[in-house]
Amino acid sequence: GIIKVMREYKPRLHYYAVSWKRPHRGRIKCNTDGVSRGNLGDSAYSFCLRDDQGDIIYAEAGRLGHKTNMEAETIAILKALRYCKGNNYSNFVLETDSLIITNIVRREWKIPWQQVEEIQEIQAIISSTNAQIQHVFREANKLANEACA
Repeated sequence: GIIKVMREYKPRLHYYAVSWKRPHRGRIKCNTDGVSRGNLGDSAYSFCLRDDQGDIIYAEAGRLGHKTNMEAETIAILKALRYCKGNNYSNFVLETDSLIITNIVRREWKIPWQQVEEIQEIQAIISSTNAQIQHVFREANKLANEACA
């Protein structure tokens, strides 16, 4: 029965080498991160832009007060996109370790009502530029992640 199946079950483990990768030639990569201590607690954001050689073009970090993890991640992405747009960067890849926000921005998941305005602005900036948003594991987002600590 079921007990025998459970005893004999052997999970398959998958291993992936995870590291930051440079953007394609002529593109910029923007890594973002938002963090909340206690998920409605003290929060912070950071983002950094690097060129196709991996050199840092710009980095920014700051405190946000009391926010949730999703709010902090969303604000980090929005601040990064506003910076890119304001500095005429249009050919870039934005990476975040938040799969939730990535799926929401890509319109795969519904926008939480509390963040409709911010997400719609993110979507508008992405569609008005030659930008892409993609999810990466935390290990590939190390610089932005460390800046939030």
